[in-house]
Amino acid sequence: AELPGEAAVVHAAAALARSEADGEAADAEEKAEGLTAGHAHVVRLHEGTPGLTPCQEGRLLRMRASALCLRAQLTRSEEHLAAAGAEVEQLHAFATRHELAAQISGAVLLRAGTHALSGDLPTALTVLDAHADRLRQHGPAWHLPRTLGLRGRFRMGLRDAQAAYAELSEAVRAAAEWPPRVSDTATLHGDLAEACMHLGRPEEALRHLTRSAELDLRQGKRTDAFCTYSNAAQLSLDLGRVEDSIALLDSVLAEPDIAAGELDDRLTAQLRLNRARALHAGEDLKAATTEFVALAAESADWDDDPGSHAIIAAETAVLLGEAGDFDRAAEAIGQALAAHARAPRYEQLSNALRELARLQAEQQGADGLPDALARLADAARVADEARAAGYEPHGRSLETALAYEHGRINAYAGQYEDALTALEKALGGLGEPGPENAGEWAECTRLAGVVEGIYLERTAAALTRLDTAIPCLAALGHTEETEALNALATRLRDEE
Repeated sequence: AELPGEAAVVHAAAALARSEADGEAADAEEKAEGLTAGHAHVVRLHEGTPGLTPCQEGRLLRMRASALCLRAQLTRSEEHLAAAGAEVEQLHAFATRHELAAQISGAVLLRAGTHALSGDLPTALTVLDAHADRLRQHGPAWHLPRTLGLRGRFRMGLRDAQAAYAELSEAVRAAAEWPPRVSDTATLHGDLAEACMHLGRPEEALRHLTRSAELDLRQGKRTDAFCTYSNAAQLSLDLGRVEDSIALLDSVLAEPDIAAGELDDRLTAQLRLNRARALHAGEDLKAATTEFVALAAESADWDDDPGSHAIIAAETAVLLGEAGDFDRAAEAIGQALAAHARAPRYEQLSNALRELARLQAEQQGADGLPDALARLADAARVADEARAAGYEPHGRSLETALAYEHGRINAYAGQYEDALTALEKALGGLGEPGPENAGEWAECTRLAGVVEGIYLERTAAALTRLDTAIPCLAALGHTEETEALNALATRLRDEE
């Protein structure tokens, strides 16, 4: 039978292969000390207990090896990796000598895990390839799904999503022959969902996420299940299934242990946050804003996690801005900036500040321009901080996004010369249009054409701009953007 320690270390190795977060160092150090003490306890038990059967001794050796492998995963220390490797080889030699099939398999899985923890994923896969063949021929058969699943996770670590998908699909088929707890089928479905996302198959990923959550819930792993349901709800929202997302979250939040406040408060908050975002996407602004305001107030007390409070408060500010409540929006964005100073969230804060500036200029025109410019000044400081910290945004540069927003809000406020200057700066930051920035480049060009040709009445200059841009976009295959620029050019020519 499987031991919990062995399952944990192979999953930890898979997490390393996917380059997931390690957790806080202090927490890791404390856990590592606990594993060292646990290993010492098992060693004393092993050495001080006479008359052990080979099966019993094999299980103790496996516990020893699992503890040291887990410690190595936490510390990434070469010394700890070497100690873990030695224990694994001792387990393998003993199990082979006594023909303990399950322990031999456990040792091989741990061996593959130690290779992965040291960064040698190709060797880990070689170990597992040979092991899968042995399991098919000699068993134990219930170890095959775990082995195939681990191979799939390591393939993901090597960024081969197609191969990972094939391995994990086979693992799920093999797991169907065994109880879900034995084959860890829930984890297999969760990993298969990840591979599907990398392959651009979100609908299939959603099915696997839902199945994973259902299996965890049946086995009493409620926290794991609710985390997966949260991810499924977010994916539903990303797919445009707003009502499905809200219904799923309502169902989960109605679970007795969540409703009674017995679940981890941060997980409950994440579920509520996802629901508030879904309500917003469904255009129920009042309900979404009420939930965001409540979450912002609660998260203000999360002294150990100011970054999350910064994000929640920033999103709250934007929703209040959409509702036209700019006084409360200012309070919320002030809280977000204060939390950001403790735990920077550069891109999220920059996005929120720019959006709040746009909303104020759009709704209030010239009267809202001073406050809107103040928000953009805050966004400029955030961009400076990000640049000094070496932060790389996921999309366009924060400076380019800021220049575009300066153009947009000055246009709303009737400051057209300033708007055109800012848009020219934004276009300079975007550079030539390409596959990654064509959409943003087209919109920036279109707005510059509107300001230049319609508001500043420089029709010839605007048409030159558009006539240069249209062939570039057409060559890139951006039909919708090309049509928008053509429509503007036609309008300008008609008004000449």
